[in-house]
Amino acid sequence: MRIGVSRTIQSFSIAFALVLGISACSNASRSLSAGEVTTGDAAESDSSFESPLNEYLSLVLGIGHSPAESLRWHETRNMHRESLIAQCMHENGFDFELFVDRYPLPIQDGEPWRRDDPVWVAEWGYGMQNPNPEPGTIPVHSTSRGILDENDPNVALLVEMSQSEADAWNRAFWGESLENYGCLDTAELQLQEEQPGSIFETEEFRPLFNAWRDMMMVPPGISDADLDWANCMADAGHPGFAQQSDAATSIALGLHNATGSSLAELRQKEIELALIDLNCRNAVDYTARQNADRLERETQFVNDHRAELEALRDAAEQRGIEWSVD
Repeated sequence: MRIGVSRTIQSFSIAFALVLGISACSNASRSLSAGEVTTGDAAESDSSFESPLNEYLSLVLGIGHSPAESLRWHETRNMHRESLIAQCMHENGFDFELFVDRYPLPIQDGEPWRRDDPVWVAEWGYGMQNPNPEPGTIPVHSTSRGILDENDPNVALLVEMSQSEADAWNRAFWGESLENYGCLDTAELQLQEEQPGSIFETEEFRPLFNAWRDMMMVPPGISDADLDWANCMADAGHPGFAQQSDAATSIALGLHNATGSSLAELRQKEIELALIDLNCRNAVDYTARQNADRLERETQFVNDHRAELEALRDAAEQRGIEWSVD
């Protein structure tokens, strides 16, 4: 069971983050808070959203594949990452044991993220931490840059090392700083270069990617739905949020520096905040209103860039870029 939260990998590609934005609605990703939770049409509206960009980006970014295909792809990716880490650590003179569960696999078998389901949210919050760590399992092998999972076989290696040896191993694995990558981030960088979304790095499609990134990541401003949601959150005792995404972001920022017992405290805060967030989203019909705004923006983007999007799709097909696995 993964109970540690490793530091944010700075090298995750923007393309992978953006695809979550496109596919989130069609996969019904959702959130939670403490107390009685209201239900209604808003809880189901998200699952019906279909991005007009899917037609052009599904092949490049792996949208719309079956859960089984997604699971096999992530398993293969995790094993490849571990092999790259091991190679790097060995080149730096350190022993290293593969740990394929370093990154969690997508939830399968009827257990997708259900961040509009009050029962799911009451257990998972925003889904940022595994719930209910057993007593005594909070890992002690941690640094300012991350925490090793309790089941990671490299914990046993570190136990046998002197403090200076363990410090050197951690520096090689985690890196000296956010700017000086260790073997973990170096492996992630190589994976990002290999994944299908790297077609966006070509000179031909870089302008299209920049335009798409700006459209997805630069919000059009605070919407009326955000204002209504923020007022609801303030009435529930959580003022200070301007947009709905700010609530989850506040938890993510806390996770960056949380260690040991503070993780348990933050987890409880995450669940309480996410449940109140869900209550307020349902109360103001937030998801349906935001989906309508988003559909308008993405439809306009397709109309403005149809020729480039068609060229991207054709290039992906010609290069045989697929998100499937053997």
